[in-house]
Amino acid sequence: MTQAQQLLELLQANDAIKRTSFVVDETPLEFFDPDDSVEFHASRLLFLLQYCSVDIFDGQMTGIKGRTKLAKLDFFLRYPVYLEQALCAPEFEYLHIDFHLEECERHSIEAKMIRYKYGPWDSKYYDVFAYLLAKDLISVKIKDSVDYFMITESGADAVGRLIQHGPYQELTDRCQVIKRTLARFPGTWLKNFVYRRFPQIVGQSLGRSIEGVLYA
Repeated sequence: MTQAQQLLELLQANDAIKRTSFVVDETPLEFFDPDDSVEFHASRLLFLLQYCSVDIFDGQMTGIKGRTKLAKLDFFLRYPVYLEQALCAPEFEYLHIDFHLEECERHSIEAKMIRYKYGPWDSKYYDVFAYLLAKDLISVKIKDSVDYFMITESGADAVGRLIQHGPYQELTDRCQVIKRTLARFPGTWLKNFVYRRFPQIVGQSLGRSIEGVLYA
């Protein structure tokens, strides 16, 4: 039984937690560190699952297959400058995707990740998954010992409400680009792509924060 499956069963058994509602935190970002906010991470992952779920589960539902794939797609969502550089790779050049960063995006990081043994990772994922599962905003299905992360109807509704509360167009645009390109590949391929394309990340020591630097 995987950690996600154990967590899912624990939360499903707690009706009091399941009945809690999703609350949008409207505190302006300049007044707190987004990296300390579970809600901030949860909302970004909801966008990722809403717009980038392409893996088929049991022939009917779509989601993101595996924690490795989810983390790598989230990496490109958090670090737009790396997403821009990834689109220059031979695998994607032929698509001629019109993707241009604003100057503020070029020097921004949504939230830093760390260099882990399988590439970019965030230790906060387990808390964020617990939050999303408790709010019934995502579901996690298990097939062949692999976790499939899927957005629920409540999660999709939450994304709609988030869009109403703030300027999420840049995040949505990145998700659309990721869906057309990186989301089509499995997690292992994405891990190897990051290792091959961005050696400065792989060269960092384990546990070190990944900075938003251009790939040369």
